[in-house]
Amino acid sequence: MIERLLVIYLFSGLIKAYANTFRVETTIDLTILTGGLLVLAMTREIILNRTKLDLMTIFKKKSAWLFMIFWGWICITLIYTESPNYSVYKTVLFGTNFLAFFAPLFLRPSKFYRIGNTIIILTFILGVIFFFLYPISLYGSPEDYYMLDLYEFSKQYQAIGVLSSLSLLFLVAKKFSLKRLALIMISTWLLIYSGARGPIIFFVFALFLLFVLKRNTIVIRLSKLLRNKKEQVNLIYGVILLILMNIGYVWLINQNFFTRQVYYRSFARMGLVFDSLIENEGRENTFSVFNKTMSHSQFREDFDKMEREDRNKSVMARIYHLRFCSMKLKESPINALIGFGVGSYGVMFYEEDRRAYPHNILLETWFELGLIGLIILVLWFFVLIKSLNWQLAIQLSMLVLLFLNVMKSSSIIDIRPFFGFAGLMIYRQSLILKKIVR
Repeated sequence: MIERLLVIYLFSGLIKAYANTFRVETTIDLTILTGGLLVLAMTREIILNRTKLDLMTIFKKKSAWLFMIFWGWICITLIYTESPNYSVYKTVLFGTNFLAFFAPLFLRPSKFYRIGNTIIILTFILGVIFFFLYPISLYGSPEDYYMLDLYEFSKQYQAIGVLSSLSLLFLVAKKFSLKRLALIMISTWLLIYSGARGPIIFFVFALFLLFVLKRNTIVIRLSKLLRNKKEQVNLIYGVILLILMNIGYVWLINQNFFTRQVYYRSFARMGLVFDSLIENEGRENTFSVFNKTMSHSQFREDFDKMEREDRNKSVMARIYHLRFCSMKLKESPINALIGFGVGSYGVMFYEEDRRAYPHNILLETWFELGLIGLIILVLWFFVLIKSLNWQLAIQLSMLVLLFLNVMKSSSIIDIRPFFGFAGLMIYRQSLILKKIVR
């Protein structure tokens, strides 16, 4: 139960986005609801003595102390932040990461498969909805679909890309079966269909890491597969299944103009990844952002022009955010040390007290929390890396995938999945069974 509740809690933001798309109003926020249920489930484990939790485990871990110190520093920056309102909201939201980080203390090592299975089920359910609604959100007429709120839904492709990547990592590491092969194909289609360039690239890296860590197991399974006649028959069935599934997928894609356009768009987006660094014009645009001395008004004018005209604005926007942080932090040694305060990026960049971030958690931390906050976070990362168990190949590859994604697209308040898997890795050897699970 705890394993499944944890997964729903970690991805509650994505589930809420789907609920908002269908204009489903709830009296209780889903994150608060699942978080409360998760706390009740953990309390039940303690009361019934099913989990003999040693609370001193928390205080013996440097990672736990650094995590609490980091949040404490966020609270301190409320004193001088440039954000009068959003700063408090952001501080509270970061607190939701605490439950994600410490909940793995209550998990049983033998039940890790429930986390993977729940992610697969969630991917399948949300993926089917995404397949039909994403094309409409991009190319459909709002007047024809007035009952749906498709504007926010169109932004969920990154989260779907991450979710399908996690499913794939869990699936490919397990024993071959036709059912698992079918699920691998569905997750692969969904990942490509999303057009989420970061998750696609980072998945390849994480998959390579997984194969390196489990190379001995892979060699043994392949040798058994080649020698066992029953497995060879299953392999032939698998090839036939792949051919039929791909024919069916191509047929389904071509049944609708919108879905066909999404598929073409996904491949076109991949072609734009390196434009800013490869093409001559792209290189000039990229490096001119750093070399050009400009006032804040000139910077805003250039940024707005880029958003209107640049065909690769997703990449270029990150370059502009990096340039803006560099400009502001150079202006004052004090701000470089202590930052502009939690939640201040929206006020400084857009001149509005609203949610905004530079799409990199290290850059965001340095800008808002200063060098002090950055050092605390980097120390936490160092302790995390030091505590990694390289025998937990599946969990480790998932954590690496999530880490790479939060370094590209997320704010520190949106990364509950990362903190959840970080807690899973840190406390894995401190769980009651003390058993390594690959």
